[in-house]
Amino acid sequence: MNGGELESGSTIRVYSGTMNYQSGDVNGDLKVKGGNLNVQNNLTIQGDSYIRDAAATTIDSGKTLTVQNLNPANTTGVQLNSNDNWNGNVNVGANGILSVTDIVNGDLTQTAGVSNFNNAVLNMTTANISAGDVNLASSTMNYAAGTTFTPDNLNLSGGSLINMMNSNVGETLTLNNVQSVGTNNISLDINPTAGQFDTVVINGDLTGVGALKVDDFNCMGAMPTEANYKFQLFDVNGSISNVDFLSSDKEFKTLIGTYRMMSNGGGSYTFGITGYNPQTYRGQIASMSSYNNQILIDNIVLDQFILQNNVLPTAKTANRYASSQSMFAPYQHTPEEGGLWYKSYVDFEKLTFTHGVDTRNTAYGSLIGADFPLVHLKHGWDFIPTFYVGYNGARQDFSDTTMYQNGGQGGFMGTFIHKDFIGSIMAYGGGYNNEMNVGGERDNTGNWFAGTATKLAYNFHPTKHFIIEPTAFISYNIFGEQHWNSDYGAIGMNSGLLNGINVAPGLNLIYKRETWSAYATFQYMFNINDNVSGKAANIAVPSIKMRHGYFQYGIGVTKTWKDRLHSYIQIALRNGGRTGVGFQLGVKYSFDWKLSPKSKTNSAAPKKSTAQKHVLKG
Repeated sequence: MNGGELESGSTIRVYSGTMNYQSGDVNGDLKVKGGNLNVQNNLTIQGDSYIRDAAATTIDSGKTLTVQNLNPANTTGVQLNSNDNWNGNVNVGANGILSVTDIVNGDLTQTAGVSNFNNAVLNMTTANISAGDVNLASSTMNYAAGTTFTPDNLNLSGGSLINMMNSNVGETLTLNNVQSVGTNNISLDINPTAGQFDTVVINGDLTGVGALKVDDFNCMGAMPTEANYKFQLFDVNGSISNVDFLSSDKEFKTLIGTYRMMSNGGGSYTFGITGYNPQTYRGQIASMSSYNNQILIDNIVLDQFILQNNVLPTAKTANRYASSQSMFAPYQHTPEEGGLWYKSYVDFEKLTFTHGVDTRNTAYGSLIGADFPLVHLKHGWDFIPTFYVGYNGARQDFSDTTMYQNGGQGGFMGTFIHKDFIGSIMAYGGGYNNEMNVGGERDNTGNWFAGTATKLAYNFHPTKHFIIEPTAFISYNIFGEQHWNSDYGAIGMNSGLLNGINVAPGLNLIYKRETWSAYATFQYMFNINDNVSGKAANIAVPSIKMRHGYFQYGIGVTKTWKDRLHSYIQIALRNGGRTGVGFQLGVKYSFDWKLSPKSKTNSAAPKKSTAQKHVLKG
């Protein structure tokens, strides 16, 4: 021994230098305050003996350092820290005290006594604690299946952690009496779909002033397909006094959404979904986008006579009585002929849906229609029937998801004219294929739709060439449910039925000349009941709807070529819940497919009316 001394009564005191312990039991006390202690043989610390943390202690592999039978006044016992080489075994017996700072490197056996861990890591793969008291202060105990950790009393403080998260789900940690001061933590494994989870069973009492918190968890097994899973993570057979059960804000992300562990109190927890991935809404967004695109198509068709081919019905009378009605220009007339027309459109926009899902939408398509000849009804009413068919295409992009819809529709529109009033009403139906690309996978489904829409307008004539035309638009659309088995996530999904109503007041300003016209159009769209539910596996997905209505305003020009060929082009901007720009262009060829050549001649040169005769006579 170098750096120590032998006192009376065979007490050995080491305060510097090195002591190599190689012999049997120490007859007196061994008091190690500093220096180096090399335990090269089995050594028992008892009575007034101690090893302070200032000493550098080495326990050789295969050797045992035992601390037991300490005198009541001896509160030091054995103190070990990261400066020590703990390669052998430490045995804590009756009335023994072990204090560890930092990490437990070697084997630990405790059958009685007290073990104190401060800022330490206790790996149960190398420990066996069957009795006694264990105090964890700002420390971690890593539990391992097949080992024993059943102290008589477990005291937790300083944010200590019991770590059961080792990818071995279904383990049970059985404890006796537990005291928790402050908030202390547990981490564990769960397998929701299999109904398996780690459990802490406390056969005695749970006391303290603070909380036990599920700070971390490892979710294993198949992807959750239910919205909520309930677990009894802490099972306390005794009393619970002044200890709450908490959970962290940790999130577990799945292809459907985000889950969290939520405390129900009493040691019961719910592993439940708290948010949804935007990709989960893809079927609903496809329906909502197609629905908005249909509103655009409704307006395109309904504007056939209200805007692009404004007929100024009162001007019919003006043409017949041109000498007496100077307010109306001679070219402002309602043709008796029918015609064929073609319209195409493209839209570039952003749709803002609830739940923070903003979608880039590109819509495009073509419409071909036939306006049949005007029919004179009773009481001054006229009627123009129209049939049309169309191709509709669209693409949406959001949150790494791309979708395409391709389909078609057909419909009928009737336009009623009475003096300065124009009203068009239409009914239609169709279907489309919906291709959804997400996560490198492709889902396909289809959908059908049907609807009706009407637009009303009234013409005011402040001057011969200028028209002020307030309008009112209302539509109802129904889009069917979509069902598909998703390759992205390998689950069944669906989007619900959409029943949407739209109401839009508007105003058109039209300047009309002999062979051309220019107009400005304004409209605000109110959305009513435009929401779509959804489902992913067994989880009801929140409904998707537009966050706001939107304001649409645009300009257009029309041109007549050689009397019968008409064309127009329009550009429109949108702001609000729907933001972007849209373009339209179209042509119409008018012809008389109803009247005979003789009738045409008579129609082209009507007889003078009584009113005209009176004017001429005057």
